[in-house]
Amino acid sequence: MPSSSSSSSSHITTKIAQHTSSSQSRPFWSLEFFPPKTSQGQANLLARMSRMNATLSPQWNHVTWGAGGSTKERSLELAARGQRGVWDPVVPMEGVREDLDCEAAMDSCLHLTCTNVDKDSLDETLEEAKRLGIRNILALRGDPPRGDEYWVAADSRFQRATDLVEYIRQSHGDFFCIGVAGYPEGYCDSLDQDIDRDVRFLKAKQDCGADFVVTQLFYDVDVFVEWYRRCREAGITIPILPGIMPIQNYQSFRRMTNLCKSKVPPTVLAALEPIRFDDAAVKEYGVHLAISMIARLYLETDIRGFHLCTLNLEKSVRRVLEGLGWVECQQEGAETLPATGAKVPSFKSRDTHANIDYRAVTEEALARAQAAAKGANRSAAAATSDATWDEFPNGRFGDARSPAFGEIDGYGVSLKVPPADALRIWGYPVSDDDISAIFSSYLVDKIQCIPWCDAPIFDETLAIQQWLLALNAPGKGWWTVGSQPAVDGVSSADPTYGFGPRDGYVYQKAFVEFFMSESDKDALAARIEAEGQGKLTFFAGNRRGDFETNMPQGGQVEAVTWGIFPGKEIAQPTIIEEESFKAWRDEAFDIWREWESLFPKRSATAQLMREIGEKRWLVTVVHHDYKDEAGLWRFLRADVAQPQAAPQSPSPTTVVSAPGKVLVAGGYLVLSPAYPGLVISTDARFYSVIAAGTAGRLSIRSPQFTQAVWHFDLDIESGALSLSSESASSPYAGRSPFLCLALVYSLALAYQRVPLPALRAKLAQGLEITVVADNDFYSQKAEGSEDAPTSQYLSSLAPFHPLDVAIRDVHKTGLGSSAALTTSLVSSLLLHLGVVRTLENDDDLALALAHNTAQLAHCAAQGKIGSGFDVSAAVWGSQIYRRFDAKVLEPLLASIPKIPVTGAPKGEAGELASLRDVESLGPHLDPLQQPLWKPSPLSATTTSNAHPTAFEGLAATTASSTSLRPAPLSLPAGISLLLADVDAGSNTPSLVSSVQAWRTKKPEWAKQLYDVIASSNSALADAFARMALAQGGAADEYKETLEWAKGRKSSEWGGVSDGCGHGHAHGVHDGGETGTSSSTRLAESETGRALIAARDALRSTRAGMRELGRLSGAPVEPDSMGRVLSAAIDGVPGVLGGGVPGAGGYDALYVLYVEAEGRREALEEMLRAAGKREKGESERLRVGVLMSGAGTGGVRAESLQAVRGLRERAEGVIM
Repeated sequence: MPSSSSSSSSHITTKIAQHTSSSQSRPFWSLEFFPPKTSQGQANLLARMSRMNATLSPQWNHVTWGAGGSTKERSLELAARGQRGVWDPVVPMEGVREDLDCEAAMDSCLHLTCTNVDKDSLDETLEEAKRLGIRNILALRGDPPRGDEYWVAADSRFQRATDLVEYIRQSHGDFFCIGVAGYPEGYCDSLDQDIDRDVRFLKAKQDCGADFVVTQLFYDVDVFVEWYRRCREAGITIPILPGIMPIQNYQSFRRMTNLCKSKVPPTVLAALEPIRFDDAAVKEYGVHLAISMIARLYLETDIRGFHLCTLNLEKSVRRVLEGLGWVECQQEGAETLPATGAKVPSFKSRDTHANIDYRAVTEEALARAQAAAKGANRSAAAATSDATWDEFPNGRFGDARSPAFGEIDGYGVSLKVPPADALRIWGYPVSDDDISAIFSSYLVDKIQCIPWCDAPIFDETLAIQQWLLALNAPGKGWWTVGSQPAVDGVSSADPTYGFGPRDGYVYQKAFVEFFMSESDKDALAARIEAEGQGKLTFFAGNRRGDFETNMPQGGQVEAVTWGIFPGKEIAQPTIIEEESFKAWRDEAFDIWREWESLFPKRSATAQLMREIGEKRWLVTVVHHDYKDEAGLWRFLRADVAQPQAAPQSPSPTTVVSAPGKVLVAGGYLVLSPAYPGLVISTDARFYSVIAAGTAGRLSIRSPQFTQAVWHFDLDIESGALSLSSESASSPYAGRSPFLCLALVYSLALAYQRVPLPALRAKLAQGLEITVVADNDFYSQKAEGSEDAPTSQYLSSLAPFHPLDVAIRDVHKTGLGSSAALTTSLVSSLLLHLGVVRTLENDDDLALALAHNTAQLAHCAAQGKIGSGFDVSAAVWGSQIYRRFDAKVLEPLLASIPKIPVTGAPKGEAGELASLRDVESLGPHLDPLQQPLWKPSPLSATTTSNAHPTAFEGLAATTASSTSLRPAPLSLPAGISLLLADVDAGSNTPSLVSSVQAWRTKKPEWAKQLYDVIASSNSALADAFARMALAQGGAADEYKETLEWAKGRKSSEWGGVSDGCGHGHAHGVHDGGETGTSSSTRLAESETGRALIAARDALRSTRAGMRELGRLSGAPVEPDSMGRVLSAAIDGVPGVLGGGVPGAGGYDALYVLYVEAEGRREALEEMLRAAGKREKGESERLRVGVLMSGAGTGGVRAESLQAVRGLRERAEGVIM
């Protein structure tokens, strides 16, 4: 029976107190449900909730609140029916007395958000909740409406959850028990994710009147336990209930963790990877993982209450509680569909007064779960053989009667990707043909998603791919968002179509769903009526709510996929019927609105989206003859030749980019893991484009250079790879080590990790690879001018401007071109060949493998193990870099493979006979197998000679102990990076050799100087972190401080005490305002103090590097470069500082400045003028400002169409 049966509703805190007073060891839990989209789904959820309350004994239920209040009515009704125990949907709520004593009643906690709420609507909701007897509220800030990148309050009185808590408490006293959200991994909407700050915010919620905490979902128990400890130490005494969501299927799990920005331990990702397409195995693993998490929390902390997110599904939650031994296994009972009331199976409840040793029971459960998780995929079929009719999340083609029908993340309609990614992937379409190109690109794997689907196409789509391409073709433009081929009784074990238990058979009717014009819809409906012979059913709807179908009113559900299994009822996992179609129609057209909202209202793209949404219809067509594979497509006149039974997919085009870098602090020091380096990735990028080519040949072209073409011959079966003789002997190409070794190691890894049949299919048509770089990677020269090019000239150049020189003769700008090239090429090959499935930022395993492979190729090409920060920045983006342990690469670099020349006799030692001969790379490159790759921020803080930074401290609080990525770094808001090319050139290896030789000769002096420089570098990173925190905590003050600082030279900013009685008074000799009220104003705010600290750290770092150059004899900052830098730093207002990046020399310089109108132009003018004054020296400095600055992110997959100029540069090569 339910654990609550009282005549009046109870506060959650009262229930917790009563529970814990009776037993300190007995656990308790609550269940969370969301309002289904359809009335039938709501009715069946009520039946399910009634049964779960009776059999699983929760203390109370939660009912979620849709983003922006989109589910207000349904949420209130669901919470009220549970509160009063009115589970029969045909019984009106109005007829039930509020004080009715009902055994079936269960206290409800209604979620409530600030999003899109004003005082009047909030008052109305709270009064309605009181009237319905709901006494528990979970007060949340809420999520931004889709299309908005950042949260904006609809009512200035309700900016935060604390505002909501205060208002409810002030307006309604103690009537409501108020819960709030906690974020063990940091608030998901914060850019910097500061755990200590979020704990302070949580303490503020308690101080405002919050009674309990429910946490965001998480999957790293270690992270949670540490956060929980901090909460208690901070004085948070109210109950904290961890939010646990058993994994139901892979796609929903990744989407949910992405939306919540939850960090998934690599061990979990690794366990899911081989079973990701097997829903039953994933679900089984999710049960064991949830048991393990809950058991650990119970055993390792004093937590006894748990919040279980059901996703409106029953079996996983039930099996978790049974597996823990906290409820007894129920006898199986069939679920009635549709349900009009609860059908409660025979159940034996735990006696609440029984003498149960819960610790012993839970210890046993933990051991079982950990052992079972390792074999989840092997036992999944047996575990799910008794699954109820809808025990998996129901998407678009699920049953509308299911309680879990529709989206399950509470976010409502969305584009499935962040706005920036949407623009990058889909670009800026301005015509119907552009939209057709996007849908067609998705069908051939050129892009990984469309707004209606965030998963790559399934294997079964390949069987009808050519027909779908014909429908989506320009001119026809029937844009498909759902489809499946006809299938006549294939085995349930079939890898493409199979599902369910073995020894069964699967059937499918062909169907397709698309957007089409109204005239095309009318013509199609008329043809179905006249020529369909009863074999076709259609549904059609538009944004206005119009609906058409040829099914009779009240027609039956259309099952389009079904399975027959021994001893089982016929399973129908995919259906199409009126109510689910209408629900999906509304969402599908709302997605057009979301896409439109990314663009300015008057733009051509926004107008196109608006017109499509207003004029198109969504149409679903089902062909009932499942024995006629081509019947549907013939009728739709998808005029293509009939595909073969197992058509090969055209080789997709893969595009990957990687950024350049600027090492603003840490030159030379980064060779030791004890010292941090501050690396900023640039928005200048290298691009690698891979497409099908000629069978047996792999070709790489770099069209920005003269005759830069490399042809390789590959025998797929043997793995023999050779460089064509014309490429090897070319004076323009030759054996380019970075290209050759990137190719060798990427292909070798593919041979070791990808099954040969799959690899054979990927390589069957050969590969055509185009490599290009943004213009800033190379020194540009205006024709007829000896001066450095101006910004105006650089901005006039076409993207990927051809240089008309041999690649060996190009002058580089010091942005890390070889690392960006290697990283983009390696990553594109790994992605194209299927070694990794994605390069998304949240996939640490894929990115770490790409990083490790690129580091190997780059080091092998250089013939030594370098610092590695340039490759790391190309993969991970801006960061606090600490070097990996060089021992990890030493075994592989002992023998660097050489590619032989086609047809030439074996010559040099080490020539590669076959890619299969390359040493097994897994033990060296796999980030889970090889801990020496792990970046150091978590461990470095404990070593005696390390120099930890605030960013690393933040990373340590937000990342799990198994995190694979370095600590992220970002420039504070309002601070920009200016880069300048100094076309004089330096020999970086000789500089490094000179410094290393001095360090070897004078180790004690070197350590002292390195420690001093490292302290300055760490101070710079900490100043950036302080500025970010100041901006987040006091935005107005931050803005005012930068506004003041940008109008004054940094020498006029004054000094600030360092907290030890020491003061810094830079600029006194310049006659600045030090000591006056104007200069001390900056030091009065936290932003100002952090800004001054950043300036001082930059000066100290620069002074230390100059001293390093003087002592070692290496021109780390040559005098002429120093004078140019000082002219900009001292002569232009708002400049924090600058330096010569990396190893120094004459390659480049950088300046950090407060953003202001015309500031960049002033800096350019000053730098150019200062460079000209140095022309009398032998260096002849030509200082030209680059167009790029600080970028965002590291390596990433791109869309060929979305990168300006890339398609044109690649045409003739891959098109």
